[in-house]
Amino acid sequence: MKKILSVLLLCCILAGCQQPSSSSGTSSESQSTASISSSRPPETTASASSPTQPETTASTSSQPQPETSSSTASQQSESSSAPVTESSSESSSQPESSIPYIDPVEMPEAALEEEMASLETNPPPVSTLLLPQASGSKVKSDSGAEIDYSNTKDGYVMARYSQTGGPRLKVQVIGPSTTYSYDLPAGSAWSTFPLSDGNGSYTVRVLQNAQGSKYAILTSVGISVALEDEFAPFLRPNQYVNYSVAPNTVAKAAELTAGLTDPLEMVQVVYNYVVSGMTYDTYKAQTVQSGYLPVLDTVLA
Repeated sequence: MKKILSVLLLCCILAGCQQPSSSSGTSSESQSTASISSSRPPETTASASSPTQPETTASTSSQPQPETSSSTASQQSESSSAPVTESSSESSSQPESSIPYIDPVEMPEAALEEEMASLETNPPPVSTLLLPQASGSKVKSDSGAEIDYSNTKDGYVMARYSQTGGPRLKVQVIGPSTTYSYDLPAGSAWSTFPLSDGNGSYTVRVLQNAQGSKYAILTSVGISVALEDEFAPFLRPNQYVNYSVAPNTVAKAAELTAGLTDPLEMVQVVYNYVVSGMTYDTYKAQTVQSGYLPVLDTVLA
């Protein structure tokens, strides 16, 4: 600022030397006032318009500009050499309330490098929860029962029975070597069933209890399964392993597998945790009722 005032003073003196003496006092005084007024605000304006302090900018811009107006009034009553001295002294005695401040927040480079290294070695967790979808591109329906087999390559089929109440319902997934039977709750929600018998020909059917242990087929479909991934049937929540509503279990799995990228290593870590940290409930196994479905967070607790 001192350098700018020195240059302006020199310019004013040179300009005064080049003009007639009859009007040099008033003319040079107004020119120097205009020059000083137009050249001084940028320093304050740059601070006030900083995007990090919108409140300061608003309060500063709403106040009058005392340094320009008072400086001009003072200069008009003084000699041609006074404006620079008066303006300079006024700038130093300006009230603190009209000066915008920005509190600096400094972080040493070493701390920044340490923080960046931490993010690189321990990236934030990314959700990889895969959820099944009833896409609707391939559907077999009859007698109120529906089977959606749009995503067999991803290792699952879905089924539902739209009517509520009535006899007990079951879903059978008959694979190349094994038949799996599941209960099907009535209602509009879809239930997911894994194609855990691998590649090959399957028959999926919805059954309704007719009498005693006898069931009638409501709808049935034959499908040929070619999995994109041999682990696909185990990568999405299904009726027996419904981790889409088990946040504690998902969080524990993420904790156990943190830093691992190989799927088999992840499986090994989870397996070791289960066999070493959990016990099998033999009493429940002996007394469990048909239709029981485990609640994963309850099991984990």
